[in-house]
Amino acid sequence: MSVNILERAREVIEKSYAKKSQLRKAAFTTIDLTTGGGLLAPQQARRFVQMILFPTTFLRQCRLVTMKGPTDRIDRIQFGSRIMHAGSENTNLSTSLQTVPTTSKIEMSAELYKCEVQLSYESLQDSIEGGHNVRGNQFEDTIFKLIAERAAIDIEEILMLSDTSNAGLHNDLQQIDGWLKLARDQNTYNHGGASVSKAMFKALHLLLPKQYRRNKAQLQFVISPNLDIEWSDELADRTGTRGGDEVAWGLRGYGHPAYGIRTYVCGNLPEESGVSSNLGQILHTHPKNAIAAIHRDIFLEVDRDIRKGALIIVCSVRMDAQFEQVEGSAVANNVAVG
Repeated sequence: MSVNILERAREVIEKSYAKKSQLRKAAFTTIDLTTGGGLLAPQQARRFVQMILFPTTFLRQCRLVTMKGPTDRIDRIQFGSRIMHAGSENTNLSTSLQTVPTTSKIEMSAELYKCEVQLSYESLQDSIEGGHNVRGNQFEDTIFKLIAERAAIDIEEILMLSDTSNAGLHNDLQQIDGWLKLARDQNTYNHGGASVSKAMFKALHLLLPKQYRRNKAQLQFVISPNLDIEWSDELADRTGTRGGDEVAWGLRGYGHPAYGIRTYVCGNLPEESGVSSNLGQILHTHPKNAIAAIHRDIFLEVDRDIRKGALIIVCSVRMDAQFEQVEGSAVANNVAVG
């Protein structure tokens, strides 16, 4: 079936609200829920995921893995050291020089997350009667786009910030271990509350093993919006230099590199309250090293509550965060903001 998520939503709402009398007739049935909600077809699931990825920053750069079930695994194979050696004609390499790749598995276990949106009959009716009809300004399209955009921010936040060992976080962020937690457990640099600086970026980069530092053009420093401003301010202070002047005048836009590695702004990175200043964190990795694992079964269900007089839209998704090479990630903690 090629009908996308918005078209199916439109079909349900058009059935129920094309005529005012249908608000009183309560037209939703089990058949309506089958045709207008429930488990999304594969094409629809892909469309909804695309809608979620579009408004995000870091999430849309990551490696998106579609899980076949609530638990899944990715086979990993790599050569960690030299495989080419000096040879002699008609002579095999010695046993000590023969190479066997290292294999491992990345285990993924998706947790359930849900959103529930309620729309009153009055808001739908006012939208239709006020000239904002379904076929005109596509009110329901706006609703589903807004759901996808807000879900995108929440999903990126969950995948980035979640920590099962941190009881101080909101319960929503205690279900899985997110990218920051996974990277912190592997490579952490404590900046001690000092301001962002080139020395900090250098120390963070050098935490990565040598094999992950070979191609700097593909790496990123993922920073918060305020830390991006602090870094821009640090560079702009170098007045009298071409680079400092260009940053101060705004000629370089945003994402100013450090040691040839681009900084990338992600609004979901934390800036926690510290003793004397707000403290931020910076993630350093290749964006495709971060895995956003989404269960292939995405539910979008539409129902009604006749007592409240409301249309109810529920979206359910199961997901997990992982790194393909977690040793190729690092985090800088306690970076002063302002």
